[in-house]
Amino acid sequence: MDQLFTAQKGKGAFLNGKPISTTKTTELSQSLIALEISLAKGPEQDIELFKRTEACIKAARGVRSLGSAELTLCYVAMGALDAYTVDYLYCWDVAAGVCIIKEAGGVAYETSGKKFDVMTRRVLTAATEELAQELIALIKKSDANCNADKIRGLANGKTNGEMNGHTNGDKTNGTHQNGTQTVDL
Repeated sequence: MDQLFTAQKGKGAFLNGKPISTTKTTELSQSLIALEISLAKGPEQDIELFKRTEACIKAARGVRSLGSAELTLCYVAMGALDAYTVDYLYCWDVAAGVCIIKEAGGVAYETSGKKFDVMTRRVLTAATEELAQELIALIKKSDANCNADKIRGLANGKTNGEMNGHTNGDKTNGTHQNGTQTVDL
């Protein structure tokens, strides 16, 4: 793969020296989005990311996970993808890619909808402002539903571990004797 993505603030984005730009997709239902679900470091994060993934699968035209943040960000910049959202990365994982997307005509936010801050470890990029706002709303709704499920479970006497799919000996939802985990969505 001989692909060199470059950008300089105020001067555009390029692939192998040729200008690139994001798509003009404005509707989530017509978008191809990418996300990462393998980055969670604990059961609560697992549930949150699985719920977000489920919401994106239902709302978007297609969902992908490439496993490389910088490459995925560059694919949004060149128009191969319409949006990308990921949490729990470090600034060095996303800084260059976000610059390239912005120079290609795209936008970047925190997944919460706040102005993008490279140090927060939450990024949502999109080809257009309209698509970004629709994806932000979807993530907020998914996160709110996830939090509501936790509150309902705790009110019904479940522990945090049980709310996160961890019950001893449960073979359909939780941690199995071989160390694998399953989660009902």
